[in-house]
Amino acid sequence: REAGLSLGLSRWETVTKVVVPEALPGILTGVILSSGRIFGEAAALIYTAGQSAPALDFSNWNPLSVSSPISIFRQAETLAVHIWKVNTEVPDPIALYTDDLHVWYGDNEAIKGVNLAFEKNKITALIGPSGCGKSTYLRSLNRMNDGIANTRVTGDIMYKDVNVNTKEVDVYEMRKRIGMVFQRPNPFSKSIYDNITFALKQHGEKDKKKLDEIVETSLKQAALWDQVKDSLDKSALALSGGQQQRLCIARAIAMKPDILLLDEPASALDPISTDLHLYYGKKEALKGIDLSINQGEITAMIGPSGCGKSTYLRSLNRMNDLIPGVTITGSVLYKDKDIYGPKTDTVELRKEIGMVFQQPNPFPFSIYENVIYGLRLKGEKDKQVLDAAVENSLKAASVWDDVKDKLHKSALSLSGGQQQRVCIARVLAVDPEIILLDEPTSALDPVSSGKIENMLLTLKEKYTMIMVTHNMSQASRISDKTAFFLQGELIEFNDTKKIFLNPKEKQTEDYISGKFG
Repeated sequence: REAGLSLGLSRWETVTKVVVPEALPGILTGVILSSGRIFGEAAALIYTAGQSAPALDFSNWNPLSVSSPISIFRQAETLAVHIWKVNTEVPDPIALYTDDLHVWYGDNEAIKGVNLAFEKNKITALIGPSGCGKSTYLRSLNRMNDGIANTRVTGDIMYKDVNVNTKEVDVYEMRKRIGMVFQRPNPFSKSIYDNITFALKQHGEKDKKKLDEIVETSLKQAALWDQVKDSLDKSALALSGGQQQRLCIARAIAMKPDILLLDEPASALDPISTDLHLYYGKKEALKGIDLSINQGEITAMIGPSGCGKSTYLRSLNRMNDLIPGVTITGSVLYKDKDIYGPKTDTVELRKEIGMVFQQPNPFPFSIYENVIYGLRLKGEKDKQVLDAAVENSLKAASVWDDVKDKLHKSALSLSGGQQQRVCIARVLAVDPEIILLDEPTSALDPVSSGKIENMLLTLKEKYTMIMVTHNMSQASRISDKTAFFLQGELIEFNDTKKIFLNPKEKQTEDYISGKFG
């Protein structure tokens, strides 16, 4: 929904061009099951945009010779005209500014009188803690907050000498000039090619050669061309999370907006390992692993004991740094940065890529103190914030009902399954992007294991999870992708269903069928 609105599509165009065509195959089923679901969140909106304003041309002013008195007077006259032209026609260096901008969600004032100007051709970063208002402010700049119930905005948002925060402004036209890329990838359920050209076609562009050029240029600018140039006709939904996000950026670039708003555009990019080798002394434990992990999925890593899967997992947040004699070559890219680079802060890295270990390892503190331990290390002292974090994290870990009446008792008094869920809650409390799980249910009974599996399926709506497991049934039940390791090598990586039902490699088939392990 937001993808279309941010680029200026009207609601009528949305219904006629995208909603109805995409919903049509499911309408009959939807009517039978629930007519209200037809117009639910699954319906994509049309993505549109305008063309940028033409540049000013001053090439017609040619100063005259000053060799004669007459020419001097003409020169002075021409110069005066030129100065006037410069004063009135040279583009303003300010692209957009807000004056006394306030935003309310109901009675809550989220933005409090912000005055801020943005220069043309400059990147401006908005920073601050979660909930400080930076995304709310960003969404106000092209009135994306209009779609949120009980939202009220006052003050001026000035763009090209027009206050866009007025009823007279055509919001859809304005969003063609002020585009937006969101935190979560939101490609349409169309081909890669059509994702980029769809809006252009809706605006009447039919020249195939021009469309092809725009697709190639936009994908190159978004650093995606090399990965997708041979599969432009394939569904964008088949791409990884990071590739989908770069496609959304390319889609925005293709429309040539004057201003591009980006709401944490890199937060959903995939961790990628390239030619990763790891040695314990002289022993090579990982042999050139190339692997990309999709955002918002559960990836299972399987293989016999000693195959390298746990070693690989621990490489993704540099936990192997703690082992003496370990050397690593290759790279692990996270948010487009190599985590093995010299400037990486491993403490900060592990806050974003958390880890749950095979054996439950609660601290010898109360349940409450276990959950908030990471927050206290970050300097959080507000009891109201800490209380909320404890409750929310324990609920997310499906253990709140078990422990809510004994939060100040020792975590060591809990059962093994409860301890493991408290450890998961402890990781969730610091709000990571990715959670690594090293056989999280191997020490638990079937009932406790089942609870954790159900919890993981719920958590993947918000987190990317990578899990080592020896339980083939568990991997097949809850993972989206599966990687099979053997003797330090990645033998096969594919959709879990394909790995278990139709593996490409004989070694994978033999392992899954129990011929070795």
